[in-house]
Amino acid sequence: MTASRARQFLSGNKAACLAVGFSALLAIVLVGQPVLAQSSVLRGQLRDLPEQAEEAYGFREGSFIVAPIPFQNPTLGTGLTLGAGYLFKADEGSNTSTLGFGGLKTSNGSKAYALGANVSLSNNKWRFLALAGKADINYDLFLGDAEIPVQQDGEFYRLGVFYGVAPNLSFGVAGQALNTTLKLDGAGGLPDGLIPNPGLSTYQLDLVADWDRRNDNIYPTSGSHLVVTLSQAEARYEGGRDDRFGKAKALYDIYFPVGQADVIAGRLAACGAGMDAPFFEKCALGAVDNFRGFPATEYIGTRLVSAQAEYRGRINKWLGYVAFAGVGAVSGLYDNTLNSSLRVAGGVGTRIRLSQKQKLDYAIDVAFNNQSDTILYISIGQRF
Repeated sequence: MTASRARQFLSGNKAACLAVGFSALLAIVLVGQPVLAQSSVLRGQLRDLPEQAEEAYGFREGSFIVAPIPFQNPTLGTGLTLGAGYLFKADEGSNTSTLGFGGLKTSNGSKAYALGANVSLSNNKWRFLALAGKADINYDLFLGDAEIPVQQDGEFYRLGVFYGVAPNLSFGVAGQALNTTLKLDGAGGLPDGLIPNPGLSTYQLDLVADWDRRNDNIYPTSGSHLVVTLSQAEARYEGGRDDRFGKAKALYDIYFPVGQADVIAGRLAACGAGMDAPFFEKCALGAVDNFRGFPATEYIGTRLVSAQAEYRGRINKWLGYVAFAGVGAVSGLYDNTLNSSLRVAGGVGTRIRLSQKQKLDYAIDVAFNNQSDTILYISIGQRF
């Protein structure tokens, strides 16, 4: 590995871990929205909304939610998040809108704060997204046989607007920025060329196409959902180096009802990123596709494809179960060719229904991979 490549590797790895912390909080402040990251933070232990909530529309007819939320994450360890939000439906044909705030603290001393808004209007014709977060994250950086404690802090911002051109089809544009710095303990043992730049900023513009034919956006039992995102971005390193890169990713979900209550769900994912992209903007198994079985910072490359399937069953209206399996392939960090070694994982889980009206489940999953590793996931909602 050259010194230049190593600097990109280290800078990207720190930003990837920081992004995990932000993903945990953004899942809180946007209850009910898909979380396209490996973070297994809980989205909120929601109580059932009042009976009239299904028939009352408008901002004043919404409901407040405040809940302590425990979570388990392979990068951050165990922790607790305090989430607060206000949920409302602007009109009968629009999805639930959310205004929220979250703060988390973990067993390894990490802490973060985030706030956000996700508002749907005019029968889903318009949707507006705004997010902001600040984090101070602790983690271990692995470089070969070296294990280096890292203290990472940074800020994240995202704005987006989406327009529905048809009942199930919308297009949108979103911009985001990440500013971050880090401190290394024991970095003096590394060669000078491998010590990363202390500062990194990324600026990204996304074009998004969303074709959503699901019968429900929280617990779908039929239909399909395709999201395609094309990105252009710039990474600015402290010291003056700028890198420009592109990225494309696609997620396709499909659902088949089985009997009166069970569901077979599937997900296909594909991702491609430029070789000059920082580590955290490349294609990570588990971060791009919510793949269970591997930490999101273990397999990252410029190309990724994966497929997952899950059987979702119900024992009664409060208790359910899942059985899942998946297979994925990832290229090298600076190689466009997919590795011949497939990453395979599967597992089982339980679902505890927290809200009958929202069809929102508390999820506990145990995943096993083909490297004989076992990972526990605790979350709210389905993985896809």
